[in-house]
Amino acid sequence: MSKSSVKFSQEDVSKEISNNSRKIVESFARLTEAQVKKNIIRSTPTGNTYQVPGTSVSYTASSPGEAPANRTGALANSYATEVISDKEAIVFSNLKYAKIEFGFGNIAPRPALRPARDQIMKDKDKIIKSAIKGKGK
Repeated sequence: MSKSSVKFSQEDVSKEISNNSRKIVESFARLTEAQVKKNIIRSTPTGNTYQVPGTSVSYTASSPGEAPANRTGALANSYATEVISDKEAIVFSNLKYAKIEFGFGNIAPRPALRPARDQIMKDKDKIIKSAIKGKGK
């Protein structure tokens, strides 16, 4: 009795991923960009309350470890994606105070970008599958 079989190799899978690497990398980056914006815009800060200078408006700042408080929307809107090559993309902000992600001076870190990346990576299988099929997440 003869066997009927099909063989799969790592080379086959690697070739499929390689042929679609730009779409995959770009999908991860764009989804991370969207997620970091959500993390900032939808955050519910629990830090101190401050008065906006020269106004009667007050706002609540973020506490250490929370996403930055969304006071004006400028930080969230500053994040962008740049596809550098078929194998690399970057999500970034050019705003000077985006470094609050890692903390600076006497200000403790207020991470939003790294948690966004971690959230997106939880769905990596779906993202890769969707990118290869040519769809969003």
